Amino acid sequence: MTSLLLLLVLAQDPAEELRREELALRLSEFADAEKLDGFARAVQRELRSPKVDVPLFDQCWQPVARRRWDGRIDSLLAAWDRSADPPAPGRLLYRARLEELAARPKGCRERLEEAARRFPGDPALLWHLARSRFEAGDRGPAAAALEEMAAAGGAFEGEEFHRLLVICYASTGRPAAAIEHLRAMRREEVNALDRARLAARSGLPDEAVRLYRVALDEEPERVSLRMGLIVALTAAGERAQAAAERARFFAVDGKFSASRLEDYFFLLPPEGCAEEIVRTLRDLDGPTLLSCLGTVPVESRTSVLAEWERTARDGRDWAVLGRMKGAWANEAARMDALDRGAAKFPRDPWILREKIEALDRTGRFREVGDAYARLAELDPDGRVTGPRPIEPLTRALAELSLKDIPAAVPMAFRLLAEPGLDGASAHAVRAALKPGWDLSAADFWTELRKAKLAKPPASAEKALRAHLERLASDDFDVRGEASAELRKGGLLAVPVLLERIDDPDAEVRSRVRDLVRAILTD
Repeated sequence: MTSLLLLLVLAQDPAEELRREELALRLSEFADAEKLDGFARAVQRELRSPKVDVPLFDQCWQPVARRRWDGRIDSLLAAWDRSADPPAPGRLLYRARLEELAARPKGCRERLEEAARRFPGDPALLWHLARSRFEAGDRGPAAAALEEMAAAGGAFEGEEFHRLLVICYASTGRPAAAIEHLRAMRREEVNALDRARLAARSGLPDEAVRLYRVALDEEPERVSLRMGLIVALTAAGERAQAAAERARFFAVDGKFSASRLEDYFFLLPPEGCAEEIVRTLRDLDGPTLLSCLGTVPVESRTSVLAEWERTARDGRDWAVLGRMKGAWANEAARMDALDRGAAKFPRDPWILREKIEALDRTGRFREVGDAYARLAELDPDGRVTGPRPIEPLTRALAELSLKDIPAAVPMAFRLLAEPGLDGASAHAVRAALKPGWDLSAADFWTELRKAKLAKPPASAEKALRAHLERLASDDFDVRGEASAELRKGGLLAVPVLLERIDDPDAEVRSRVRDLVRAILTD
């Protein structure tokens, strides 16, 4: 569509049509032969009317617009100025557009401003002036020119007219007027999707939501429409609705699909891509989020990291940032993020939970134990951060049991005392401690003597002490039953048993040590 579609086209009689055809041939001959002075005089002779004759102007402009001037446009400008006739709206408009053709938009606009002052109310001048102001970013003055053009009485109901006013009104704080022109575009058969995109670009999110829903009613399976609706809902502040639309998009047969998530990220437009990826990831539950880091496009990861860090709200966000950097960069970057997060949120257990795995990957086992001790202090029952990461913890314990027994002993007790520790995890802890014990039993007993363990509940302690006393019985079966009962006591029995590891009675001493060893390593 050309700008001239916005103006009334004058009916032509056959004689006028023939004259126009002859004019087109004559102008083309002048232009092809580069007879620029003749061309300029011929055009100026035609554009002498007191109002811009739009079809005639368009015909005069075509020979110029379709040629490649390759730096010779200044020659045409010089020829025009040599042939200058008295000013007329069409001649001034043509001269302004030659400035535009020469890639001098400022000169074009200045000439249009002057022409509009000399010939106020000319629809064609006002249209081109509005476009020039719009392209210069002057939305208010552009709207004023369009309003004046409409008041001049032309048929200004074209798509481009409404589109410009939508943008101008929206950007100058007149959303109701912008929406009015947006809805007027329906008469031009502009589809709902195009209007929805225009509404979104113009900062009219509520109207964009409405239009995307209209478009989805017509094409419910079209991916771009669903994505546009999600972005529009987010811009409108409807986070819950946006999350619901994402969940619907990511579901296949009622289940979350990582491949649909990956498609979504791939199809996002560059503008606002990182922000939308971050919003989407934050709406996922923790395990799903971590398992889907690979779906983020490689080219978007740097900007996603920056956006995630910029909007980090708590320690958990910093823990996730650490995981992202470990997955997309390296372990050094991961630890740097976790250290910075810990400085901001020193009592947040999520950062410690993530640090355990990061330290494990770099073989810093003593620090794994320290992080775990702090985690157990801040989140003693795992209600915040969930089950303990047993694999890295048992790897650290196995290393410490061989190299740093003073660190290994309290760590082992802490792990075995974890609430809800399952049988397999308990077995893994004992297996990690056993090699070091077998190698350096005397050192372990030395550390156990120093251990400060909480006493069991009073009722359990009373029963355990009774069984402990029976270890000195003269009856072999009684000693065996007492040992079995103490073994059943598990970790609760250890504080009581440790009181007798150096018992002068060899039988008691031997059985107590066997029991402690079995509870901790078998």
